[in-house]
Amino acid sequence: MTDRAALVTGGSSGMGKAMARVLGQEGYALTICGRDRAKLDGAVEELRGEGFEAQGVAGDVTQEAAVVEVLGAHLGAYGRLDVVANTAGGTGGAGGGPLATMAVETVDRAMAANIRSVFLLIHHSLEALLAAGAEHGKALFVNIGSAAGKEGTPGLSQYSAAKAGVRMLTEAAQAENRNRGVQFTTLIPGFVDTPPATWAVAMGVGHEEMLAPEDLGEAVRFLLRTSPRCIVREIELMPPDQPGFLARLNAARRERAAAASGPA
Repeated sequence: MTDRAALVTGGSSGMGKAMARVLGQEGYALTICGRDRAKLDGAVEELRGEGFEAQGVAGDVTQEAAVVEVLGAHLGAYGRLDVVANTAGGTGGAGGGPLATMAVETVDRAMAANIRSVFLLIHHSLEALLAAGAEHGKALFVNIGSAAGKEGTPGLSQYSAAKAGVRMLTEAAQAENRNRGVQFTTLIPGFVDTPPATWAVAMGVGHEEMLAPEDLGEAVRFLLRTSPRCIVREIELMPPDQPGFLARLNAARRERAAAASGPA
């Protein structure tokens, strides 16, 4: 068994792998979860190559049975759970679109990927986190929100609604568990240079303009190092030109819509 152990969802790439690396550097044994077995195996090999204790468990955290299986595999390997870093989520589609033409399935997928997954992970991990918190005063549950969840974003209404829900669900969990040794924090980034951001790149946002995944990893390191007396409800991380990105994306959408409609 280990002194500290962490579960990272979406851990095979992007923000999740960056957070897993920081947790490994801080001495945590790791379980990383993702849906793509090949990517997961590659990430585990990479983390082990850096000297970290790590295992991969494939699963879709929008499904309750998968969440139970992932947590069971984690506790079976390490016997404890001190940190959950939940980066699973998504827009539910290729960047969204106007409310008037958005498919209902896109909204359903966004809600499942963000709200349902967060609820299931908190619901099934809380007992183990409370045990760790009772031992050392500061277990941690980190969710990924979004700038879109703090201000309604044209073309991303489904994502704005879902990420606003993530933020409120995280705050409700913190309110319920205040003074019980578990901190719930939402990281609220702007555009991050991760694989799901391909649609933004295709619409004119450069890789080098966005946040690096490692920025989110360093936010987790900060949370690990604050004292149990310090509750951090949320951390915003924004690229310098976040407002400009939105303006460019909206202009690109209008141009595409005009091209699709053809000449008047």
